[in-house]
Amino acid sequence: MDTLAVQAALAALGYALVRSGVIDADIRILLQTFQRGHGLAATGALTLDTILALRAAVACRPAGQG
Repeated sequence: MDTLAVQAALAALGYALVRSGVIDADIRILLQTFQRGHGLAATGALTLDTILALRAAVACRPAGQG
């Protein structure tokens, strides 16, 4: 999952962000928030577990969102 895809996934889940293609401090904070909400270690790092959880969360969102 590339950086823009990560940002698109976060945006689809309702996180407010600018899609810059860069994992900056703001994106790391959003990743930490996402990680906490999904029972992951809130490191802000884009780990395999985080990527898998992002994909699952986007796939499971209600129809008509994102």
